[in-house]
Amino acid sequence: MEEKKAPERDQQGYANMTIASLLNAHIATINSERQALWLRFTAMLLANALLYGFSLQLQAPTTLQAAFVAGFGWALCMAWLVLTISGFRLFNLQIDAASRFAKPQLDRIDEYANPVNLLWYTNPLVIGVEWREPRRPRWQFRAMVFVILLFMLAYAFWLGHHVFYIFVFIEGPR
Repeated sequence: MEEKKAPERDQQGYANMTIASLLNAHIATINSERQALWLRFTAMLLANALLYGFSLQLQAPTTLQAAFVAGFGWALCMAWLVLTISGFRLFNLQIDAASRFAKPQLDRIDEYANPVNLLWYTNPLVIGVEWREPRRPRWQFRAMVFVILLFMLAYAFWLGHHVFYIFVFIEGPR
């Protein structure tokens, strides 16, 4: 009888290790997507800051220079916005997939492999773990989009400023 229980226990231990490694893979994927999202944001922030900073250093920009900088800046901001939205959408999908996988799998792992269930056995007052919706960094997404919109407004203001001074000083009423 004992000989049969040992292989079953080994198989259960192997299944628990497999589930734990899959959970670890979900966590690693979420963290790598978070890191990629912030790296893209930082790279686009730096590119826009350099473009806008160099455009402000021009003493008397021509209309072609002003239109090019504003157009290129807007295109850069639109690409930045698309990258940010798609990155956050993928990030949220990965969080959802991990949470759908984690809840039933954590319940199957025995108390020695799952530290969440370990509390159930050591503390009789703890009845269970309350599962919540996965946390979504909504304020971070809003702040990122706000920064992108600020750069778009800055490019529009710079082009509008240039066009206004052309109208006032060159083609204005005489």
